[in-house]
Amino acid sequence: MVPLGESSPHVGMGSTTARVQRFDRIYKSAGMTHRVEAVIHLEFGGAEAATFWMRKPSDEAIQATLRRRGSLAVKDYQLIEL
Repeated sequence: MVPLGESSPHVGMGSTTARVQRFDRIYKSAGMTHRVEAVIHLEFGGAEAATFWMRKPSDEAIQATLRRRGSLAVKDYQLIEL
């Protein structure tokens, strides 16, 4: 049995692992300004965590990206400035 909360996709949000920090440096040098950590809510239940980098993102651009990735809820994200 999995303890409550450990299987939540929110567990990974706000992560600053060495791997994510390395990607932050790579994408920042490529001109990206923000990292988006989001939860993609799938059509038939379930959710998965997603991380992607964007250049000066607007709320509409982030929500459009989440829709393209198949998320039903498009406001469940965290924006982190690089």
